[in-house]
Amino acid sequence: TWSGGKASIQVSTTSGYEMEYQINGTTEGNWTSITNNGTIQNLTHGNTVNVRLVNGSKRGEIQSTKIQDTVKPKVTVSKQGEVTTNTITVTVQATDNESGMTASPTYTYYIKKTNESDYQQKASNQTNTYTFEGLDQETSYDIKVEVQGDNAGNKGEGTITNIKTGKITGGTEQGAITFGNPAWEGDNASVTVSTNTNFQIEYQVNTVTEGNWTKIENNGTIPNLKNGDTVYARLTDGTNYGDYASITLKHETPVINTFARNGKTPSTLS
Repeated sequence: TWSGGKASIQVSTTSGYEMEYQINGTTEGNWTSITNNGTIQNLTHGNTVNVRLVNGSKRGEIQSTKIQDTVKPKVTVSKQGEVTTNTITVTVQATDNESGMTASPTYTYYIKKTNESDYQQKASNQTNTYTFEGLDQETSYDIKVEVQGDNAGNKGEGTITNIKTGKITGGTEQGAITFGNPAWEGDNASVTVSTNTNFQIEYQVNTVTEGNWTKIENNGTIPNLKNGDTVYARLTDGTNYGDYASITLKHETPVINTFARNGKTPSTLS
């Protein structure tokens, strides 16, 4: 029976003889008497309990049993903090009611998409908190953590399943991306772009080709635009991205009001 990292064991006989025991040895002079159905306490994993019968000056054959902790540690895996669009952080608690946990257990972290069959190992260290990074948005993940181990060398395992990452807000959703009014200087224009989120903004002009996106600060200005150019902007977390928003620049030529002078239209003035 285990309690607080220590074990106890009960010994009994049907012979009617007295008993004596010794821990991890059989040296004469070191035997301790014990009553029938008595309990030997304060044992640890790996101890060998030796017991023999006593009848006056006669001693019986020694019977031995080894104290072993074969119970795996209990491992609990929990989410820590907010699940983002590309990260999940977990914290791990490992307990062992038998031999107890070592001072520095090793935690091995695994992850897989919920619809996949095989886990992938991501880290192995002595820290009970870990952040999985570079994950796909709007995707359900399962996480497994192995803990090695208790003082008996047993390895425990815990899981947490169906943790879904968030979604990057699309450019047209709830004002996630906002373009300012174009500022014209001759035939050239510039336009500002901003977001009400914490995501990075990136943009392209006239195309939406992957690999050609340019990062820009929130409230940054995109210069050197021409009449008819279309600016595309989207949000990214460094791994995933949302739908883009766009603005097409149109340079409205000012209407010039002309008035007759001296009774002549402008085209006939000299």
